[in-house]
Amino acid sequence: MRKYPNLVKEVAINRPEQVWVADITYLQVKKKHYYLHLITDAYSKRIVGFQLADNMLAVTTLKALQNNTILMKVLSTKELTESLKMNLG
Repeated sequence: MRKYPNLVKEVAINRPEQVWVADITYLQVKKKHYYLHLITDAYSKRIVGFQLADNMLAVTTLKALQNNTILMKVLSTKELTESLKMNLG
């Protein structure tokens, strides 16, 4: 299995939402394997995004990032702001 270098080894992680990390773990259900792709906040250890799939593809991990709860709040706030700007002139 391929292991990638730690690109943030020298970074002092001292607040939430500074660094997110991706991880994949497998779950066996009956005789089939499923893979849980997780996005975790490195400081708080809070899971901020996830995707369950039957593969270990990078695109599935990207879906976990897209399902990120914090990212969705930011996008929702941005969309709300744009909507208000359009409606208020």
